[in-house]
Amino acid sequence: MRNTIRVNILEAFNNMIEKAHELGRVLQDEELAEFVLSTWSDMKSSGAGIYQDVPAYIGDMLSRLRLDKAIDDLLQSRNEYLDMKIDDGTLHFILDDANKKSFWRERMAQIFSDDYEVTTRDIPYSRRVTENQKKNHFRTRSFKIEFNDMGGQRSELIKLPDFLKRFLWGNGRTFVLYVASIADAFENDSSERQRSKLERSARVLDLILSLPTVSECGIMIFFNKYDRYEEIVNYKYQSESGREELADRIGANMKEGDLMKLRRGTLRIEQARELIKQAIEGQFIDICKRRTRNEVYVHYTQAVVRELMKSIFNSVEENIYNSIIANASYIRVA
Repeated sequence: MRNTIRVNILEAFNNMIEKAHELGRVLQDEELAEFVLSTWSDMKSSGAGIYQDVPAYIGDMLSRLRLDKAIDDLLQSRNEYLDMKIDDGTLHFILDDANKKSFWRERMAQIFSDDYEVTTRDIPYSRRVTENQKKNHFRTRSFKIEFNDMGGQRSELIKLPDFLKRFLWGNGRTFVLYVASIADAFENDSSERQRSKLERSARVLDLILSLPTVSECGIMIFFNKYDRYEEIVNYKYQSESGREELADRIGANMKEGDLMKLRRGTLRIEQARELIKQAIEGQFIDICKRRTRNEVYVHYTQAVVRELMKSIFNSVEENIYNSIIANASYIRVA
């Protein structure tokens, strides 16, 4: 797990350096920056990924880069550059108001030390990409739950039909839990720049629900990274250009009057966030209504939450497990 944290941090600095160069910004130590780029490139080409050890001396280099004004400016204005990939959990380790050299040297030295032990506070901020299927078992009240997890990246999606055939059956007690990042509504898809990543995610959901067995299952949609969504909307709503971007991306699914208020900036920020959220949610609900006769449960989660699965099922078990499983019925979206 500690190497996962190190790899994620190294990747974040690599992406910030690339973005700085793309914007024509000069770093104080370009030789050091080029070395970090080369190190990350070598790691990627090796195919070892998170399983490859990151040398301890990299920590000292990254602590020096963290104090570079170009890097700090990019971190502070990261909502302007959503294509600059930095995992939400990684921000926990590199986003801080401290600007003292000793602070960052100590933090990076600790993380990249051979003696570094991941604390319970750090665990929720480390992550690995889900590969193949991960099976989990747990109990909530009197119900035994089997949770089969699969990744959403393209390399995993091609395995989807086989996965669903093996694990799904329409008996009223099987559910598809689809997790989508609501923050992806503001980031372009790498393969089709004219659509957002969330629009691609909606197409994947449409594909899943088109399979015969799935149409008989309960559907739960969890919109993750709602905290990032709020952060992005808050930032963009402050400027006219930002409001125009929000309207262009989401406006097709909003009422004309609400869209006009959004463009003019006459909505309270809470109203703007809620209307945009409803428009995004509506896209997914419309897909579900076309594909399944069953009702859908929608829930919003944060980018990083301690004991995520426990908190999710604690929050919905009254509605889902009492109403759906015990009574063999489906609840409606509020």
